[in-house]
Amino acid sequence: MTKLFLHHRYLLHICTACALFLSNIAQAQLDYPATGEKMMATQTLAQHVSTKTTAISTNLDWAYRVAWSPDSKYFAVIGMEGSGGSTTFSVVVYDASTQKMIQTLPVNAKKPGSLLGDIAFSPDGKYLAAGIGVITLWDAKTWQPVRDIEGPYDRGLVSGGVKSIAFNPDSKTLVVFYDSVVWPETVKILTREEGAALGAKVDAAKKDGTFWEKLSNSKIVSNLGTIMAFDVETKKRLFVQAVPVPTPEKNARFTGNLTYTEDGKYLLSSRIEHRQLERGEPFRHFTFLEFRDPQTGQIIKEVADPHVMQVTAMAVSPDGKYIATGTDTLSKESTLNTFTKGWDLIDNQDPIRLWDIADGKKLMEFGPLRGAVLSLAFSPDGTLLVSCQTDLEKKETVWLWDVKTGEIIERVTTPLSGSEFFACSMSPNGHTIAMPVKGKIYLISVKY
Repeated sequence: MTKLFLHHRYLLHICTACALFLSNIAQAQLDYPATGEKMMATQTLAQHVSTKTTAISTNLDWAYRVAWSPDSKYFAVIGMEGSGGSTTFSVVVYDASTQKMIQTLPVNAKKPGSLLGDIAFSPDGKYLAAGIGVITLWDAKTWQPVRDIEGPYDRGLVSGGVKSIAFNPDSKTLVVFYDSVVWPETVKILTREEGAALGAKVDAAKKDGTFWEKLSNSKIVSNLGTIMAFDVETKKRLFVQAVPVPTPEKNARFTGNLTYTEDGKYLLSSRIEHRQLERGEPFRHFTFLEFRDPQTGQIIKEVADPHVMQVTAMAVSPDGKYIATGTDTLSKESTLNTFTKGWDLIDNQDPIRLWDIADGKKLMEFGPLRGAVLSLAFSPDGTLLVSCQTDLEKKETVWLWDVKTGEIIERVTTPLSGSEFFACSMSPNGHTIAMPVKGKIYLISVKY
């Protein structure tokens, strides 16, 4: 056998195979062992990956979220200018090749809610959607507004705002995660007349001082996290799903972002529950990764306790086999025990985790981390995982991971990123990561 390997023809074959492997590394598919143990790589991605960071200014005082067009020609950010009564909300669109601003689109500020909103391009490239309350769809070629999707906001029944939006893979459905919505006792899709009547009751209750009394009597249910799905073309509501009505022993809320599996089989969401199993016991955290029917929003299956605290970010691999989740790593949360009057401490040291979508098993962990995970993204070939997180120690807020081995490849420093609100997104072609922070956008070019 040794003589054969020394033979020049076999040496040539070996060199050719190595070259073919390197040239086709982008096409390599993941093959995890059943136990989820890390696999040894003969050659690491870290030897091939390099990054370069540039910063561009935006006319927004605060830029929050970023999205890429499916052809990677444009990226857009949502944010605000000014403060107090002079605040305006806008979407700014950039040409990715020149890094020049090409459009500023006003965001509908009607009943905006209290959150920062979200932004997304439809997978077919037809629409750009964004909003902090009302969701506006723009034509992604002319940048003209096409229609507004108001959800529950047209009846004044919202006390929070939009936290996440997502298109399904065929671009026909838009799902919206509203942080908190005031609903009647039974959450249902209301007609406009029913909604107007309920809105009038809410307004009257606020004026005559009986609002909280009615809430306590379950006449009106307040602050329910709600997921709503809309037909993109008609604005018709397809389903409404809300967290359970809170009780003294249990409350719940949705967390993180919404996303679909690549085949459209599941809508993925997450929630956290606080339960008191027995009187006098501490309240316990229970977290869930939810796999929902994309047509009805009903939960088909769950992964229990993916993290000790809430899921803050999710991303699905391009081949649709895996989902990565992140959490508020390094957070320490004190929960008041209403019976003992003491405080229960949770110390979150969880890493990023990779899950098998088919069976819900954990496959890999990426860590340790130095802060809370705010967004996750896979490279288009599935070999890299990009995590965007707080890092008060070194401000290395964009981390690149080798998906196959779980090893860290590179950490990228962004000076303004300390503890500010920010998120990042990788271009569909895998060449650039965009991260808005305050009035700047960091563009991280990636070569591998």
